[in-house]
Amino acid sequence: MARWDDVEVFLRVVDRGSFNGAAEQLGLPPTSVSRKVKALEERLGVQLLHRTTRRVWPSEAGQAYYQKCVDAIATLDQADASMRALTQEPEGHLKVLLNYSTAILVVEPELAAFHKRYPKVQLHLTLDNHPLDLIEHGYDVAVRIGPVRDSSYHVRSLGSKQLQLMASPSYLDRMGRPTHPEELVNHQLIAVRTAPGPIIWNLEGPDTPVDLKVNPVLDTNDAIMAIRQATSGSGITMISRCLARRRVENGELELVLPDWRRRDPVETVVLFPARATLDLKVRVFVDFLVEAFDRWSSGEFAPVRSGPAKTIITEKPRNWSEPAP
Repeated sequence: MARWDDVEVFLRVVDRGSFNGAAEQLGLPPTSVSRKVKALEERLGVQLLHRTTRRVWPSEAGQAYYQKCVDAIATLDQADASMRALTQEPEGHLKVLLNYSTAILVVEPELAAFHKRYPKVQLHLTLDNHPLDLIEHGYDVAVRIGPVRDSSYHVRSLGSKQLQLMASPSYLDRMGRPTHPEELVNHQLIAVRTAPGPIIWNLEGPDTPVDLKVNPVLDTNDAIMAIRQATSGSGITMISRCLARRRVENGELELVLPDWRRRDPVETVVLFPARATLDLKVRVFVDFLVEAFDRWSSGEFAPVRSGPAKTIITEKPRNWSEPAP
């Protein structure tokens, strides 16, 4: 039993990145945590952790051992869960991190059905567009935009979305409807920022692909705000058609350059710590997300493919009081 206690302590130290953090989580003195890890290293005959006064991180051997232990625990969890699932229903607290657009457009409309089906699961939803560390902040599940390459998490795709250009009919009546991406330099652009640095719109369609370096009049990390600003007549934005579907259908937004779209689809994923793989409440919530996204995203367009890209740079916005050329 002591052997597995030492392994559990080691895993917590790696997860939290410190002896003190692991000690706090386990309810043990930091000296006991350090002693147990040392005993494990002596038993294995290898250094598992690098230590400084400020941080602790796994050695190459420690990372390999950590992953093998995580895999072993996942196998045991699977065996336990398969037995519990025969007689139990999911219950307990579930801490979930969502971006705003996912929460408002996809998850919120489905929550009543989830609670009706799983009344013993207590959800704690946090809405934040920043990619917070799940383990550090204690989240069980998170939805993110873009690929995640981290062995600490299990990742499941919720689907890939094509982005298209849209604006309000009133804006296009006033400023003109572009017929080629090169003409976007003469328009107000609203960008959704997903990372620091230059904003590039990679567009493909019936002609040579275009890489447009955007100098937007507005950039935001929230897609819903971009849609609302485009609807109000502030400019052209590039957004998932699924997000703006109702506004397109009721005429509030109009597709701009409808034969063009972003070259690379944007993938949405759900991730959860590797050691929570088969926690029943995590599993049913992940399945719930997959089903909700499937219903929400039906009717998405297939991508268009073409050749090498042409680069265009917009140095500055034009004088918006002038009519479109």
